[in-house]
Amino acid sequence: MALPATVYTCLEALSRYRLRTALSVTGVALGVAAVVSLVSVGLGARETAMRQVAALGLENVVVRYRSPSLAVLERQRSSGLTMGDAQRIASLADVAALVSPLLERPVTTVGSTGRQDTMLLAVGSSYFEILGLAAARGRSLSAVDDRGIARVCVIGARLSGAIFGHGAPIGRSLTVDGLPYTVVGVLADRHADTRHVGPISPRSFENAVIVPVSAFVGHDPASDRWLRVDEIWVQAAPGQDPVALGAAIDRSLLSARSFGADYDVIVPRELLNQQLRLRRTFDVVVGAVALVTLLVGGIGIMNVMLTAVFERTSEIGLRRSVGATRRAIASQFLLEAVAISAAGGVAGLVLGLAATRAISAFGEWTTVVSMISVVAAGVVSIGVGLLSGIYPAQRAARLDPIEAVRYE
Repeated sequence: MALPATVYTCLEALSRYRLRTALSVTGVALGVAAVVSLVSVGLGARETAMRQVAALGLENVVVRYRSPSLAVLERQRSSGLTMGDAQRIASLADVAALVSPLLERPVTTVGSTGRQDTMLLAVGSSYFEILGLAAARGRSLSAVDDRGIARVCVIGARLSGAIFGHGAPIGRSLTVDGLPYTVVGVLADRHADTRHVGPISPRSFENAVIVPVSAFVGHDPASDRWLRVDEIWVQAAPGQDPVALGAAIDRSLLSARSFGADYDVIVPRELLNQQLRLRRTFDVVVGAVALVTLLVGGIGIMNVMLTAVFERTSEIGLRRSVGATRRAIASQFLLEAVAISAAGGVAGLVLGLAATRAISAFGEWTTVVSMISVVAAGVVSIGVGLLSGIYPAQRAARLDPIEAVRYE
């Protein structure tokens, strides 16, 4: 099928000045590629942050031991987080529903078919409910295990395969640094992005072995107020604000420390809000970069079209003298500007998607390609062509036919 005369004329005119056209297309393409790739990185960062914070639990608060100042260490007055602190937090029953201490140690775990260096987590049974951990096989730890100082454990799915092979692990024995434990459950796969988010990151439980605190220390931890713990996990009571709970915990712990805080109170919901605020700042920066790049591309298109008007003055005069209207002349140059920007938009989308894949593959960053950003980038690129082509098109249409024909 033959191309319409206007389209054919547009392509023929652009092909005369291939280098200038290519440079203008490149300018728009870079702007569109910047929009697509940077927005994809931003959306990926937002999704990663939300997934990580969700893994911590939006209704939870985490208290983590922080090394005190040198002056405090010299006075030897900091005993770190203790079971007494966990009991003090548990007394805030009106705002705290569940409380679990956590001790974390690197260990060597040996099963019937292999051994694995991993992390041991000694927790209270409520830890599973606080984090929403579920057992794919067997069961989780229970309050009976806590009270009975039972040497039982729940292990991650990957650890199960490493030390028991394909055999059923439930009821089998393993040793943790030489001490025997009976496996009562295997955690469901829960792939967590463990890259750092703020002051804390979610754990991966795939290789973990989780035991009761009582079994790990060999006695009822409630009777030992000075037992050191690494973290205390708290879940807010229904209807309570986790941020307010964090403030209440801070006041309670600080009241028992004359030397100041040797802990951090981490509120995942507040971390999420911080991430969202950073995301909005990133959006502004991305928008500014894309706007400047597209503006440069638009200036390039306008420059090409103004040069074309100057070089094709005689052609314009000849077309007007044989009956072409001002509207037809303006439409011709406007179509050429849009064609340049549309070509740049297509090239930019391809380049942006390729850049997004490269960032994800080589930078190991999570990226999310949004169809809204792709469509918006395409529409904006065409809009740039329209805006950049209006003035050159009007200038071409206003040329006097007689003077234009005589122009050399």
